[in-house]
Amino acid sequence: MTHRILAIVIVLLLIAAACADTGVDELIASESQSVGPTSTEPSSLDDESATPPTTTPVDAAPTDPPDTLPSDTVPSDTGPDDSPPTSEDGPPTTASPSAGTGLAGSDSLGDDYYPLSGNGGYDVTHYTINIEAEPDTNRIDAFVDVEMVLREDLSSINLDFRGFDIRGVQVDGQLVDHRREGPELTVEFGQTLPAETSTVVRVSYDGVPEPIAESSIGTIGWIDGPNGSHVVSEPNGAPTWFPANDHPLDKSTFTFQISVPDEWQVAANGILTGTRATGAGTEYTWEASDPMAPYLATVAIGKFEFVEEAGPNGLPIRSAYPPDLVGVAKQDFGRTSQMIDTFSKLFGPYPFEAYGSLVIDDVFGFALETQTMSIYSKVLIDGSRDREWVFAHELAHQWFGNSVSVGRWQDIWLNEGFATYGEALWSEFADGSDTNARMRELAAQSASLGAPGDPGPDNLFGTEVYDRGALAVHAIRLTLDNDDIFFEILQSWASENAYSTATTDDFIELAERVSGRDLRELIESFVYSDSLPPLPE
Repeated sequence: MTHRILAIVIVLLLIAAACADTGVDELIASESQSVGPTSTEPSSLDDESATPPTTTPVDAAPTDPPDTLPSDTVPSDTGPDDSPPTSEDGPPTTASPSAGTGLAGSDSLGDDYYPLSGNGGYDVTHYTINIEAEPDTNRIDAFVDVEMVLREDLSSINLDFRGFDIRGVQVDGQLVDHRREGPELTVEFGQTLPAETSTVVRVSYDGVPEPIAESSIGTIGWIDGPNGSHVVSEPNGAPTWFPANDHPLDKSTFTFQISVPDEWQVAANGILTGTRATGAGTEYTWEASDPMAPYLATVAIGKFEFVEEAGPNGLPIRSAYPPDLVGVAKQDFGRTSQMIDTFSKLFGPYPFEAYGSLVIDDVFGFALETQTMSIYSKVLIDGSRDREWVFAHELAHQWFGNSVSVGRWQDIWLNEGFATYGEALWSEFADGSDTNARMRELAAQSASLGAPGDPGPDNLFGTEVYDRGALAVHAIRLTLDNDDIFFEILQSWASENAYSTATTDDFIELAERVSGRDLRELIESFVYSDSLPPLPE
């Protein structure tokens, strides 16, 4: 995410003031370019045409024992008009219950910043998100299949989910009890399922998405704008539009099946694999086949023109722009293929199946590295390429943040510091700018900034996370005085942790192993010291 100090705010506000009939819909946080409990709903199930996938046992490693949740439930309404699939529909088979009493899955993965984000006892392998959207009212009618592998003997699990009327919950095609408490949805299996079982939970729901105010950034989740809707979820907004195990520790693949009236188009992560006519419009199917953290999932509904080109080694670059901005957007993003090629040489192969840019016909004060399709407000697009540093930042995140994600949110500098340094590297290798001079100027401006290594949830996107994070990376480069080793560290970090998560300690250990140097004191001084250390000469 690009989210920095004051100058860009002034730019955005000036541009926003000139946008006819458009206001600033949410707080634009201070940033600039650096130099460098809801009640349980009745559980009647509507008639869904799709059948959840079949369950099979798989090999899996156990995790830590979960916390025990309350056992009170609200029974499902299984009226004749809302019955689950019958055997004629080919229902999936469910693993036999184990002997004894299973445990309730934990409602937390133990993240100190967001303790109710993520849930224990299982791993999600795939989400299928099916939404019928009414853009004019912002109402959606949806069901989501959450395919998962149990890591423990469990009788229930939790999902993160906010708002909506839940019509019903199924486990492997059978209606089950559920209950809600705050942002937690508890699903009762009705039996104990053994560890290593693969199962599918379907949640059917409808209503108007309600975004949330997140203290570190502003409004996140499914956002209804003046010209459509879009999703920006970092760090914990995914449950505002689909039931999720909402933490980077649980990545999975995704299928998006989004139906809209014919005058609207849909963009999402991954590859557009097909469209089909429905009774009321068109269904767009997007497949994201690489593991992805829930906060990086996005759907945008708007009036878009899709632009495609071939990137390095035939990589699909597909973007979606408002029709009146296609010309200037093509100019602004004209060096995307070159940028991917440059970063692939510095960081290692591009990690995903596609890339592209999604320009939203709305005003907001940040960009977001949604996986394979970064999101930008229209106010950043004018054909001048003056904000190419933003585009470089979000592209660098595809390696650092998306493929290699933080195992705990306090280590966010590993995302933002690396992406900020990516801005400087793009300027250095594409245009010959002096990264060392840029970083020394940044250091002079950053003397009063606090430590980025544990910024607190209210300051997750504070300037120090970006700028002191980038200075930590540059300090390593200066200390090594050997770009071959420095870039070997970056490439090893990206390859050894691809599609996974890691922490600051993991990075320090890798940097020392690859370089053969003692770097812990240096890195910790830049990441954890209250005062900024001087850059090495």
